[in-house]
Parts: sequence; C-alpha cells; structure tokens
Amino acid sequence: MQTNWHTISLSEVFSEAESRKGGLNSSEANQRIKEFGRNVLPQEKPYSKIRLFLSQFNSPLMYILLVTVIISLSLKHYSDTIFIAVVLLINTTVGFYQENKANQSLLALKKMVKVRARVLRDGYEKEIDSEELVIGDIVFLKHGDKVPADGRIVESRGLKLNEASLTGESQAVEKKAEDVLSESTPLPERTNSVFMGTIVEEGWAMMIVVATGINTQIGDIVSLLKKTKERKTPLQKKIVSLSRWVGIFILSIVVIVLIEGYFTGKNFADVFVASLALAVSAIPEGLLPAITIIMVLGMRRIFKQKGLVRKLSATETLGSVTIICTDKTGTLTEGKMQVSHILTGTKELMSDSIKGLAKDENVNGVESHISVLKIATLANEAFIENPEAGLQEWVVRGRPTEKALLLAGTQAGLNKHELERQYPVLDRIMFESDYKFAATYHRKNDKQNVLYIIGAPEEIIARCVGLDIDGKNEKLGTVQADKLINKLEELAQKGLRVLACAHRDYNAETKYQNLAELVNGLSLVGFIALKDPLRQDTKDSILTTKKAGIRTVIVTGDHKLTAKAIAEEIGLEAREENIIEGKELETISDDELREKVKHISIYARVSPRHKLRIVDAFQSNGEVVAMLGDGVNDAPALKSADIGVAVGSGTDVAKEAAD
Repeated sequence: MQTNWHTISLSEVFSEAESRKGGLNSSEANQRIKEFGRNVLPQEKPYSKIRLFLSQFNSPLMYILLVTVIISLSLKHYSDTIFIAVVLLINTTVGFYQENKANQSLLALKKMVKVRARVLRDGYEKEIDSEELVIGDIVFLKHGDKVPADGRIVESRGLKLNEASLTGESQAVEKKAEDVLSESTPLPERTNSVFMGTIVEEGWAMMIVVATGINTQIGDIVSLLKKTKERKTPLQKKIVSLSRWVGIFILSIVVIVLIEGYFTGKNFADVFVASLALAVSAIPEGLLPAITIIMVLGMRRIFKQKGLVRKLSATETLGSVTIICTDKTGTLTEGKMQVSHILTGTKELMSDSIKGLAKDENVNGVESHISVLKIATLANEAFIENPEAGLQEWVVRGRPTEKALLLAGTQAGLNKHELERQYPVLDRIMFESDYKFAATYHRKNDKQNVLYIIGAPEEIIARCVGLDIDGKNEKLGTVQADKLINKLEELAQKGLRVLACAHRDYNAETKYQNLAELVNGLSLVGFIALKDPLRQDTKDSILTTKKAGIRTVIVTGDHKLTAKAIAEEIGLEAREENIIEGKELETISDDELREKVKHISIYARVSPRHKLRIVDAFQSNGEVVAMLGDGVNDAPALKSADIGVAVGSGTDVAKEAAD
C-alpha cells in the first residue's frame, strides 16, 4: 500500500524511506535504481512511419475498396483495378504526408533539455541527472528549479511553488516543513510536500524524495492518460455507418441479381460475374479522396492561423463541436501576473466600488498613483536586463509578482536605475514569508532617510498609524482600518491579489540593528491589485463560439472566486447555482452529474479525474466535446474529449495528448 507521506512526521518519513539527513551513499542509490527503476515517466512508443502509413487504411470504407480491388483483379477488370488502386494510394499518401508532417513538427517543438538535481550523496553535494534520483535522496531546491521528483520538505525558507501545470492553481503556493497534515488534505493544499514537474518561484528548500517516476503525482496522471481511450470522431462514426449501408446495399444487389438469374435460367457463373461487376461499379471510390482533400485544405487553413493539427479527422470534428470545456490558467489567461488596479485616495480606498486605476491608463498625471508605483519599483528585486531594447523585447528577471510591479512602474515613466541613483539604497529586507513584506531604506537628503515597504495588506495596515489620502496625511483610526480591510476582501472576491504600499521618513542619524525594527509607525499610501490577465482574443473567441451555438464551460483546478471573476469578465454565467467544486463532484453519481452538466458553467478545484468525468458526462448527453488545456492535469481530458486542443505554451504531455 502506498504511503500517505503528507500525513506522517518527518522522523517517520526518514524511517519509511530508509534514509537520513546526510543522504544516501552511491551503492544504496544504485541498488534502489536496480530495484525500483529510474526516475522517468512511461512514454507511449511513437508511431513508426510504416505504422502511420498503414493506419491510413484503418477505415471500413477502405476495407470495402480493398475487397473491390481483389474482386476486380479476379474478374480481370484491369482498368477498374488500376483506377481504384491509384485512388487508394493517393488517399493514403496524402493522409500520411500531412499527419507525419504534423507529428515531426510536434517532436521539434519538444524541449530536449535534461532536468538536473542537486543531491547529497556520499556526504557531499552533487549535481546529477534527475533520472538517477531514488526514494530517500536528499535534494536541494532553489529559485527557478523544476522539482525533479515528489518529496517531503525537510527545511525551507520563503518557499513558493508554481503548481499550475499539475493542479491548475494560478498563484504560487507557499510551502513549509509542517509536521503532519490530515489524510483528506487535497493535493493543492499539501503545503509540506512538493511535486515533480512544478517550478520553484521563490525561496529555498531541502527535501527528501518520497516518490519517483510512475509513482509520482504526475506519474499518476500519465497512468490515467494511458488508460483513457480515444473516442471515434463524428466523421469516423458517419463513415462506419455509411460503410455498413454500402456493404448491405452491395450484398443486396448481388443477391437480387443471383436470384433473378436463377429464376430466368441463366448460367450461374455468368450471373455471378455480372453481379460482382455491378457491385464494383456501385462503390463510391471517389468519396474518400474527396473527404481527405477537404480535410487537408481545412488543416492548412488552421495552420495559417498558427494551429498545428496532428490528426486529419480532427479538422472535421472542430466543425461538429457543441461544448467547449476550457482550462483557465494559461488557456483563457496568459498565466502571468500583471497590475490591474492602483487604489489611492478616499474615492478609491473608502468607496464601495472598485474604480482604481487600470494598468493601461496614463498614470503620469496622478501623483498618488505615482507614489505607489515608486514604492513598488524601489522595494523590488526584479530588474530589466536590456532596458535599451524596445518594450516587447525586454528581458525581465525576478519573481513573477515583482516583475509585474517593475513593468507597471517602468511603463508609468519611472526608471529604477535613476531612482536608486537619486535615492541611494542603504539597506533592504527581501520579501520572505516570515516578514510578509519587502522593505528598502534610502537616503532622501543630508538630513533624512526614507523607508519604503510593500507587502501583505493585513500586515502593513497593522503597522500603519497614518494614511496618505487626498494630498494630506491623516491618522489611521479603527474605522478607517476596518474600511480598508473591507476593501481588501472586496478585491479578493474579484480574484485579485492585493499588496499594500507604505512609507516613513527617518532622521539620517537614526540607529538600528535590524531594518525590521524600523517597519512600524508607517503611513499607508495605497493598494496595488494584480491578476492573471485574459489573453487578448479570449473575449472575442467566447463571443464567436456563443454566436455559433457552442456552449463554453470553465473546468479549472483554481479557486472558485478566481474562476468566477474570469467567467464574469468573459461573459459566462457566474451565479452560485452555476458553479460546482471538486469536493461536491466526489459526492454525486455519474447519472446525477449528467443532469448537472446541463446548467453548470464553472467547475472549480477539480482534479484530472474530475475533468475526465465532466467530459464523459457531456458525451453521454450526446454532445461533441472540445477540451482546451495546457497543463499535465488537462492531458487525460484532452485525450478523452472528441477533440483535444493544447495551447502552444502548454506542457509536452498536454501537446502529445491533443489532436
């Protein structure tokens, strides 16, 4: 039985994994590789070119045409034999060429970079190929690393992971070495564990490997993918039906002609040959090449729109779709944070509405907004690597949130390099989960220094005594603090991530031991709200599909409120009765789900298995389902749907499962 690693203490984890804090030695690691195998995911063997060519014959209509060739040849109707054989050859060659070209393009898109891992082996820190990792290995993780295996956190500092490809969670998840969690804790909330394929956005950690290869969470999804059967497309179903009727019609003709010849006393051999000749002439040999040519033309039109079609039949299926199930993070949205609102002053901070400055508005004339962006730019570790290049060519380094803040400030005309020259940095506190804020201490002039702080609103408000509002500084009382907290909750319900900005002036002679000592008695300047923005064409695409009579539903692993906010933004129904969460799906039967899918528009906090059930429920209702996704967690549903569409920026697993 597989161990629930998140439910046991660290000492038990080390005992179960037969390991220690000093790591394994080489002989132990080699023995475990022999016993349990390498840390790789199972991969389906790709189609060989011969197999891909032969697969073009896998159609009932092709079977009938092949039988027709044999019959024509036996009757010595060489002209018919040659004509039908040429038609078959052209049809299979065109189909093979297009599908092989698409598959080769997909292979070229795959990243061939090996993942490396830093481990403790033989008492020393080493860098090895992640395939060589075994259960019990001690692995070090740092900012930017891809987690090489499932693990339990032993030590960590400010660790945040992007788990979007695995769980659909849009925001980075904070992780720490907690003791134990309950057995029922869902995957996105297992904060004491890290999972293969996710990305370290912030911080540092030491973990012990508890699962490798097929036994990891991502391995579980790959196993589910292998068990998932592909459905026949509507065109394939129609061709099967047509072939059946053509077969029945031809057999009927043969029987009728034989019976008529028998009763009229004609020679049986002559009548049989005549009936077979009549049957051959009734075969619609031109139908298959006509269908193939039409699908190839459709495939080329999709390619011009930067879409890659792996299977010819998928071109027709697109035109038959009645339901689109779409993931949110990285599919409807860009999968990266951007500043959406800046809130300062009475009208924005104390009102009941959210009218803050949108990021694409001109902020150069709004002094309070500039003050907020100035703090966000200076209390920031991100930097632009090539500021001399054009905006679209900028290479920005740093944490996702800090990159978004820096870009917002730069687009408002603030130059971080010039600001730091004007206000030299004396000290700084980098953002950490322990502090929940970042701070920089600058020389303002010969007599004064200034402290700039940005961080979690609850933490910043608790440290503030004043409020810069409407051009003056007021005392921050309990009533105003409550209104600010209400505003914060209102923004959170819109699926926004909120940061607060504050400052305080100090005498240049002020002494301190730790800069954190000065982070009190602050003046709040305002809030910055960030979100994962919609892709530019999302709204128009949803509107186009709606006009075409296609229903769109969101199927995401993200939070309910975030999914609801996105749904409202793109014009989908987002009332409470139209939303269901994964935990509720666990309690209902397949029959009940078939009824519920008729009116549910948003499926939140769902797992890969839930996505499969949702797709199957729609198909059971006679719908033709298209699944859009980009993550590993979308792959089983992409394969099960009538047509799977993977986003270009998605994972290799998702692309391989798509059509």
